[in-house]
Amino acid sequence: MRRLILIGGPPGVGKSTVAVERFRRELGPLAGTIEPIHLIARPEVLEARQQRDGRRLRDFEHTLVRLQQIKGLPYPRIDTSELSPDEVVERLRAVLGAS
Repeated sequence: MRRLILIGGPPGVGKSTVAVERFRRELGPLAGTIEPIHLIARPEVLEARQQRDGRRLRDFEHTLVRLQQIKGLPYPRIDTSELSPDEVVERLRAVLGAS
């Protein structure tokens, strides 16, 4: 059965890095049904990442609201605060039951 894997999360958690650079190559073959998975990170990590990327304070305020919303959802979450993109992919593989 094919799955469609939705990777969500506030700005700064690494969605683009994982999806663009590694998702298609390593996780794409697992896609088919819809399975939301959210990437999260500690607020101070998100703030530092957004500052590094040149985002405005308004964006960070939105990020904190989105982070709180995500924490209330009944879907798997992966905290990317201390993870490299490769480690995020490995965590995604584990959540999806891949080897």
